Amino acid sequence: MEIKNRIIGLDVIRSRAMLWVIYLHGAYLVPAEHYNWYSRLNVGIDGVSVFFVLSGFLIGRILIRNFEDPFGMKEIGHFIARRWFRTLPAYLIVLTTLSLYATIVLTEPGWKDLAPYFIFVQNIATPNPIFFREAWSLSIEEWFYIILPILLFILNFFIRNKKRVVLLGALILILIPLAFRMWTYTPFLALSKIGSEKFCLLYRADAIGFGVIGAWINYHFKGIWTKAIKKCLVFGIVGLIFFYIAYHSTIILGKYTGIWMFTLEALITLAFIPFANEIKDFRSKWVNQLVRFISNISYSLYLVNFQLVLKIILPLLVYVCYGTTEISRSWSVYLVFILLTVAFAYGLNKLIEIPFMKIRDKVFVRK
Repeated sequence: MEIKNRIIGLDVIRSRAMLWVIYLHGAYLVPAEHYNWYSRLNVGIDGVSVFFVLSGFLIGRILIRNFEDPFGMKEIGHFIARRWFRTLPAYLIVLTTLSLYATIVLTEPGWKDLAPYFIFVQNIATPNPIFFREAWSLSIEEWFYIILPILLFILNFFIRNKKRVVLLGALILILIPLAFRMWTYTPFLALSKIGSEKFCLLYRADAIGFGVIGAWINYHFKGIWTKAIKKCLVFGIVGLIFFYIAYHSTIILGKYTGIWMFTLEALITLAFIPFANEIKDFRSKWVNQLVRFISNISYSLYLVNFQLVLKIILPLLVYVCYGTTEISRSWSVYLVFILLTVAFAYGLNKLIEIPFMKIRDKVFVRK
């Protein structure tokens, strides 16, 4: 999206999602005596789910517009190529760096175990391995870029009404993960509100589908979308309060946690998008600049913050300074973690993301 066309309200949602990811990962560094109040700040909705819904909304709008025109394999290839130029270069740089570190310094995992990460098959129906944990969500995003346009192309052979085709495609994206959660539900899963068992494609892709539904309503029923802004906002706020209470409850919530939690999470996020979509700018110039800065580097922030900075660079820095890799839990170390994450993300964005996006816009012109 061009800077002049950016909607600051959506940038706020993206920035909030990224800050929440860093907040959760930064919990490893919070002093023990402060951890209780720190954890109470957690509203329960993880940043990645917010990313999924927002991605479904933004990419869904692009697909819906493209789908209105002749839409064949050439157009699908063009769409996927533009998405890959946006996401793959920075991802492959970080993945290759982590892989070299793992094989040379740690001697594990081996290249055989690392290969699935390069083609995003490490967590199709099983949890993402412990190596490069952040990649679990990137895999889901990349498969979304491939599956939805091809699904729309196939459905259009049987259903000529393109409006219905997009709706059906989005519903399929929602119903398959929901059915998978019902099929794999066990009381054990109900014990874990956020467990590694839930970080796979078939478990979580429905959040993107909800975002596509939002894009479909916004595109085809603009009047309904506009009239529903206040009602959606109220639903989102009430839902957020309920979600916070449920997340911090010590009661085992059974099928809510094991099946329906992620559905509600996606619906709450979607409820805020109509309101956010109307906020074009804030009055304060510096607030606009700060939000856009975080939003612009959010993808790189996500890639580097945990495995690269928190697990490798920060311990190495502590070792060089103090001769030990044991990191103390303190606010000063927490601040260093934040500064390192922002610095590396900014460099990755400037040196890799932006140049490749410029190449993309020359080779695969936006339609």
